[in-house]
Amino acid sequence: MEDRPASPTAPEHAPNPRQQEAIDYIDGPLLVLAGPGTGKTELLSRRTKNILDKRDVAAKNILCLTFTNRGADTMRRRLIRDIGREAYGVEIGTFHAFAQNLRGNYPEYFNRSAEDALVTELQSQKILESILASLPQDDLLYETPKTSIIKSKDSYRRSNRTDIKAFIDKFRHSGISANQFRSIVSQTDAFMEYMTNAINAGQLAFPSLRGKLEAKYSAISEFIDSLHDVIDSAPAALKDKDLVTTPGVYEPYAETLARAFSDPDELIDENGKTAVFGERRDKLFAKDNAGNLYLTGRQTCRKARSAIDVYERYREELAQSHLYDFDDMIADAITALEDSAEFRMKVQDRYLYIQIDEFQDTNGAQMRMVELMTQGIDRPNLMVVGDDDQSIMRFQGASVTYISQFKSLYQAHEVNLEENYRSLPAIVGLGQYVVRQIETRHDQNKKLVAHKEHEEVAFEVLSCPSRETQYAELAQDIAQRMNALKEKGDVDDKAIAVIARQNKTLANIIPYLAAHDIPFSYRYTATVAEMEVMQTLLALLCAIHYYAQGRSKRADEYLPQVIASVELNLDPEACLGFAVAANCEEREKRAANGSDSAWMRALSKSPNEQLRALYRTIERLSARAAATPIYEIIYAAAQPIMEYYQGLQEHDPYAFVQFNYGVKALIDFVAGEQVMSSVLENHPLRLSDVIERLEEIERLGLQIPVDINIARKGAVTLTTAHSSKGDEYDFVYLVDADEDSWHSRGSSDTILTRNMLFADRGDEDDDRRLVFVALTRPKYGIKTYLGKGSLTRELIGAPNIQIMDMTIDASSLDEMSKLADATQKSWYKRFSLTQEDFLGTLKPDIENMKMSPSRLNAFVTYVEGCKNSTDFVDFNIIRLPQRPSVSLDFGSVVHDFLETYVVQFFKGKVDLSDLVPIFQHRLRLMDYADKVIINHLYRFELIVQQFIPQLDMLLEQSAGSTPHVEKWINTEVDGVPLVGACDLILKNNQTHEIKVFDYKTGKNKSEERPDANYHRQLCFYKILIENSPQFAGYTVSDVANLYVEPIKDKDETGHVTYRIGDVARYPVSEQDVQHVRELIGAVWRRIQNGLFDTSDFETSEILLEAKALSTTKAGKSKNLGTEEVQRLYEDWLIAKSC
Repeated sequence: MEDRPASPTAPEHAPNPRQQEAIDYIDGPLLVLAGPGTGKTELLSRRTKNILDKRDVAAKNILCLTFTNRGADTMRRRLIRDIGREAYGVEIGTFHAFAQNLRGNYPEYFNRSAEDALVTELQSQKILESILASLPQDDLLYETPKTSIIKSKDSYRRSNRTDIKAFIDKFRHSGISANQFRSIVSQTDAFMEYMTNAINAGQLAFPSLRGKLEAKYSAISEFIDSLHDVIDSAPAALKDKDLVTTPGVYEPYAETLARAFSDPDELIDENGKTAVFGERRDKLFAKDNAGNLYLTGRQTCRKARSAIDVYERYREELAQSHLYDFDDMIADAITALEDSAEFRMKVQDRYLYIQIDEFQDTNGAQMRMVELMTQGIDRPNLMVVGDDDQSIMRFQGASVTYISQFKSLYQAHEVNLEENYRSLPAIVGLGQYVVRQIETRHDQNKKLVAHKEHEEVAFEVLSCPSRETQYAELAQDIAQRMNALKEKGDVDDKAIAVIARQNKTLANIIPYLAAHDIPFSYRYTATVAEMEVMQTLLALLCAIHYYAQGRSKRADEYLPQVIASVELNLDPEACLGFAVAANCEEREKRAANGSDSAWMRALSKSPNEQLRALYRTIERLSARAAATPIYEIIYAAAQPIMEYYQGLQEHDPYAFVQFNYGVKALIDFVAGEQVMSSVLENHPLRLSDVIERLEEIERLGLQIPVDINIARKGAVTLTTAHSSKGDEYDFVYLVDADEDSWHSRGSSDTILTRNMLFADRGDEDDDRRLVFVALTRPKYGIKTYLGKGSLTRELIGAPNIQIMDMTIDASSLDEMSKLADATQKSWYKRFSLTQEDFLGTLKPDIENMKMSPSRLNAFVTYVEGCKNSTDFVDFNIIRLPQRPSVSLDFGSVVHDFLETYVVQFFKGKVDLSDLVPIFQHRLRLMDYADKVIINHLYRFELIVQQFIPQLDMLLEQSAGSTPHVEKWINTEVDGVPLVGACDLILKNNQTHEIKVFDYKTGKNKSEERPDANYHRQLCFYKILIENSPQFAGYTVSDVANLYVEPIKDKDETGHVTYRIGDVARYPVSEQDVQHVRELIGAVWRRIQNGLFDTSDFETSEILLEAKALSTTKAGKSKNLGTEEVQRLYEDWLIAKSC
């Protein structure tokens, strides 16, 4: 039954009637309810095609928004299949990406300063900590800074600082203003006061719940009637729903209270138990010391008023420090749309059709953007697709109420897709059994029916004596299933999935899978501080830091960890012998009243060369720590450790990949804090600053996350229920399916009252929806495992459920005990990867990669021995950390300066006296030696003096052209996805010609022949732009490098003058373009197939023949020139791909 061929979720045949109804309804607002497996992605693609076929619109007039990058990629692929290259003209992306694109396309309406920088999580938390400490001590949010390191996650969650940070995130996601929030709080508090007065006046009293069922039922019914009478009598202002119009943000507290006590059947069960009534009463009401009843939310309202004040102070401090946060991308777009009717009109004229996927996952801020983009349009062409039964992203600001409120706000036409194409009828039925338990639904009569023919399916639940026996049985069953699949051919990547509620379950399963040699794919987030492969580097940096400060005792705390590390690879006897030697040095130091490091002294005297080399490294780096750029220190400390892991690449490639991920995460953290240091403290970061910030991270209970993705061919997928949404598999195992695992309450919110719908306050419906999502992933079968407690309540009594108790013999207990012990270790040490698996680990990066000019040049620029291609993986896919480059950093600052200058030029607001100092300041804060900084400041001054007048002339001559600054372009050519960022595009809408300019720092080569890399890059831009639907109908007439640094001339007297060269325009022939186009395809196919080694070229016939024919006029052999070898290499790459 389970071994079936893969089948698409959406039908390949004609759409069913309801799908067709949605496809054809292309004018006006539309709500599509699309349950799992109903073909919503297919619908979105076909509807887009229908719009293009039947309406006079271009692809660029259609906007498709979704919640995740993965969703956007899926939508793009399906659209490419249906309409081809034109799909790249449809704007598809996440809300954040769209907001960023708005700023790039319409910079004149955005006012963020060039000085502004993205605040790091650490600095954000420190600002909040400072604000809370400055509040009056009687303020409910007052909190003194914690001085000790937070060890407990519970204590981390209980702090006011983390509560207020969570509040700010939720508030920003809501999309409402601070004053709107205050209005909601005032209305809520006033209603609570009204209710409290009514209670104390005797208008409402809680019933006595004694006696028989009939008496309890009658008493509760009378209470409900009295409560609703009191609510109905409340002043209209306390029930006003129009304080905020954005769907899903809030409801009057009167509605929240009325709904909590509305149906006696919900509050009392058939056995006369009133636990639900009591639970709701105790959550919403309490008694004061005098015994008077009051609504518990009044204190929450006090906190909320303080919280919004803290929020505004936080925003002010960010603004004063020229900082912003991630959510400002959307907030800035909302502000621009609110402030400028002209901007709104331009956006509305551009995006005539808007389609939103996974609508149940959107938050209030995202919905506010949509509101503004449709403001003033009577019947906007706005379609949303979603399923309230799969609304499981409450923690990210999503609300199940959005769907109902959207329909009401827009008076939208509704289409309900009922036909499930994914699963067998029994699986669909199991999901429907669970979904009927959800109390809050858009439509209680909404249902799913299976398209596939009926087959009997038994849902086995294996109840095991322990979690460990559960995992062992699971692994054995998976092994048997995979062996059966292998006998029939290759195992599909989507054949089997293990779904759990929590990541820790998946991590604990891994050693059991490893015992059966079962490959698995797993995406998880580690932290730098917890990764074993990072411990030696972190300890070494701490030892260097403390040794540099003369704190030898602290340095000695870290040195043993470094010396005993696997990376140093000393045998146990050597480690023990060294420890003895260090103790002897410690005794001598005490006897002499010395203060230096005994361990360092022992290192310097060690007969072991590795230990002496470690001593020299620490001695050298600690002496330079106070003045040396932090990246150089980290790189130098990491280099020998990286070499160790590179040496393991063949035998344990995963350790190499993981170390690289960890170092990159550390460097990214340092890069962010480097910016913060330059903005807030006006000095570059040093090692002591980094160690201090790492300690701050630990003190505040924060983390440096490291995202790691293992994707192996033919592997079992391990995924949480949340992450599984949107996926489908042939067979699914549901693991740890006990009540406790699947019923975890949402975080308690002490700042937002219950009527504020953007609060992350989970309920049982959230749990039911999550179970529903997990149960609707499989096509043909599902098996459930239980290792502790009782089966989660949603599955009890489900049709065809067969619970089987498992017993285990004593001989198996010992083996399971060993495997259980393995779960206490870092799981990534429990398995190894083959070289093929190593490439499989990179599969997601390779599959999602797009060909860019830099990647093309990196692969094809020949280096003797073909190291260009063999190193491609390390530096373009894995992206190994590299030494800092002043040329790259200087080029980045100059590019940002020119981008800002051009934007201001076309705004008519350019003022070099304001702009230049901003970027001079950025140059001064580059972390290099003073003389290097002085040199680059001088180079920047020459750029301003010499190049800006030339740029002005170029821009003035292009009057009437539409500028595109730092424009990212995506398209597909010959099946290869291309991407590129053009520094400056000038689009002439009359001649339909485009001029492309690329800024170049460094030596001015405007009077020289362009090298192969530059020429190839310009050909790439021509291919990219002319094949982009965004520029359909336009021809690239001019491709040029703008060398921004002047040419240095020196006369016979030695006098130096500078002049800017002409614009370096290069002829690009159709033959050149065709060659590069073929080269792109050849390189792309090699990358996708993992063929990175091109060393066969060294012995190829084409090269050997060319060498044989290479002679001087005298007939003597001569070496081939660089350009000749390069061209031969490119021709060989193309020929080998045919």
